[in-house]
Amino acid sequence: MSATIDGRDKVIFMSGIPNAPYAEGNALRWEYDERARLREVEYGGGRIDLYQDYDDRGNPGTVILASGSADQRTIQYTYHPEMNVPLSRTE
Repeated sequence: MSATIDGRDKVIFMSGIPNAPYAEGNALRWEYDERARLREVEYGGGRIDLYQDYDDRGNPGTVILASGSADQRTIQYTYHPEMNVPLSRTE
């Protein structure tokens, strides 16, 4: 699915595409926000990973793995302000 954002067509949702970005072999669906940042990935078996709290460079500050399940894990990231690499990861 695509949408016109700032006069340009952009992908905001993909599903059922083998070997797509962020694939771990069984990813079925990828959802992006209006700034083309990954928001959600759904895997076979129902697992959903969420990406939230983006910085100005598009790095997710919070990643919720297996959201809503008994195996849910939340990971918080901080990034270097100039080098755009993770400084810390808290789980």
